[in-house]
Amino acid sequence: MLRGKCIAGALTQKDLTGLLDESGFETVMCLKRVPYRQVQDHPFFSLTFSARRPDLDQRMVRVMYLGPFPCLQLADGRLLVPGQVDSVPLSLAQSAEGQLYQLDESGQVTNVTFSMSCNCSLSQEIDSDSQPMATKHGSGCMVCGAPIDYQALFRRQRCCYCGCRFEAAECCEQGHYACDQCHSEDALQVIETICLHSTETDMLQLFHQLRQHPAIPVHGPQYHSLVPAVILACYRNSGGTLGTSLLQAGLSRGAQVIGGSCAYNGVCGAAVGVGIAFSLILEANPVKAEQRQVVQRVVQQVLKELAAFNAARCCNRDCVVALQKAADLSRQLLPLPLRAQQWYPCDQQQLNAECLGAQCPLF
Repeated sequence: MLRGKCIAGALTQKDLTGLLDESGFETVMCLKRVPYRQVQDHPFFSLTFSARRPDLDQRMVRVMYLGPFPCLQLADGRLLVPGQVDSVPLSLAQSAEGQLYQLDESGQVTNVTFSMSCNCSLSQEIDSDSQPMATKHGSGCMVCGAPIDYQALFRRQRCCYCGCRFEAAECCEQGHYACDQCHSEDALQVIETICLHSTETDMLQLFHQLRQHPAIPVHGPQYHSLVPAVILACYRNSGGTLGTSLLQAGLSRGAQVIGGSCAYNGVCGAAVGVGIAFSLILEANPVKAEQRQVVQRVVQQVLKELAAFNAARCCNRDCVVALQKAADLSRQLLPLPLRAQQWYPCDQQQLNAECLGAQCPLF
């Protein structure tokens, strides 16, 4: 029984790290540790480790440890002292994530962007109140604009804006990572303000207006809130009974959908956004059987439309298709029908490396 539950014969942490070391792996990191169960007063834990094969690229880079500890020990055992410049292999520098400054030949920091104030250098990513100071890029990495690299393994990464650490599988080619909250917070304020004061009744018209704002990037979790906000605002402007609190609830629920949900969860945030809006309009909750079923079928039908595309994510395409489907479904399911008639051809082909081109309905 214990063997069937992977308890009898389970490796100890010491044995596992020893095997990885003997096999030639390096930079061993414990990514996750959660309680599994207790057997005969002995606790068992489920642990997830990552390890890397030695990097054949042995280029040396100059680095400086930021602190705050007296020293930082790298995977090969060497110690780095805060403020002291050292030369280390590139692979070791990258494995230390955001704890090191990487320096060029002139001593300038290359892995963090800075701007100058009147008497000192302040990071563009975080000011004294941990608030973003730099203009965020509208496509690619928000910090530097470089392409985003989606990796197979999740690892603990430090957000360049708030400084918090998260388990994530994506960062840019320069190593920058932005958490969902920092990625979205500026845009959410813009979406709320515009939708609260808009008198537009056509969802595609309001969607296009929001996308033109510089705070709305080409892709990102912002769109998970943008879709329900557009639907709710246009429903209210068409004569539907809808208070300010419901619009804010739609924004809040949409913000809880993780970035990359279309692939990581198998449910596109645009489809969830339609479900959020219909749920608020129909006053659905987990114990109202009929409304609960309606909302789930709405998400299912929108998702069917989106899943028909054998394509990488495109927030513009997915949101437009979702809003058009929401308008179709509203004629049968909502007290008032929604409109999605204003047509705008795609204007972001040059910004989307995975664009479908002529196969896209917006092309």
